[in-house]
Amino acid sequence: MRCLVMSTKGSPIADLLTVLTEQGLDAVSSTNLGAGALLGMADLEEVTCAVAVLPEPTGDIRPVPPGLAAILVEIGIAVGRGIPTLIIIDPDRPLPPALATMPYAGVALDNLETLRLHVRVFARTAIEATQPSLHRPDLDQPGPKLDLAAERQRLREILDTPGPTSLMFEQFVVDLLSRVGGQVESHVRVEDEGIDAVIGLGGRHGPPLVILVEVKRLRRSPAGLAEAGNQLLRYLAIRRADLGLIVVDKPITDAARGALPPMILALSADELLDHLAKDPLDRILRRARNRAVHGV
Repeated sequence: MRCLVMSTKGSPIADLLTVLTEQGLDAVSSTNLGAGALLGMADLEEVTCAVAVLPEPTGDIRPVPPGLAAILVEIGIAVGRGIPTLIIIDPDRPLPPALATMPYAGVALDNLETLRLHVRVFARTAIEATQPSLHRPDLDQPGPKLDLAAERQRLREILDTPGPTSLMFEQFVVDLLSRVGGQVESHVRVEDEGIDAVIGLGGRHGPPLVILVEVKRLRRSPAGLAEAGNQLLRYLAIRRADLGLIVVDKPITDAARGALPPMILALSADELLDHLAKDPLDRILRRARNRAVHGV
């Protein structure tokens, strides 16, 4: 499978090419196929997805970075051909209004781990879209039907087990998220510290999203929720993720939930099961993210 890479001459894309290779994608440059409008004449049948790197300003008096016009034309051609396209832009720059509806990642090209996180989510979605519909989950439909009684019984058994059970509880939550359709990767490092899981939401029902997940037992330290929320918010900024999800082992009071920072969703394990019994994971997390963005 091939990934069309659209970038200007001299762009430092070595790490991007490494990440694409890790995902089983062969990078092909738009320069080699036909730069600018010439790309419209190229054979793109074997291209699975595309990544466009927007050039950075040069610091001179020109308001438009050199090469930006050509990249925008190439993006339009890729989108017109129905090729899933990810925009990569410097995190300190605004996205051009013409690209406002496009999936994008605000990440520096030399930030390998953050680049890897976002491109991996995007690439998996693009690859999944090439699979026959028979083998592709339909996120419009609820995920695998949960046996709530069995799930709650397993949860109670874990929580009632004497001794340390934090790892058992964490594994229960990560396995649950995986079984209901999430692209879940566990034990991801952030600044030499670990977060319990990352959920990637594909772009079929909105832009690709990256959700960072923390699983905590609070029975012996109820005050830990606020601490976990503040730490997760810091990780969101480091990894340019879209939402933080904290799953805990006990009910959350309104006061504790209201004290959490923005962009952090906290649910007890029982609440998570209740939500999953009604809606797909994709819908639950996108709705939470949209509510957080609007300050609800």
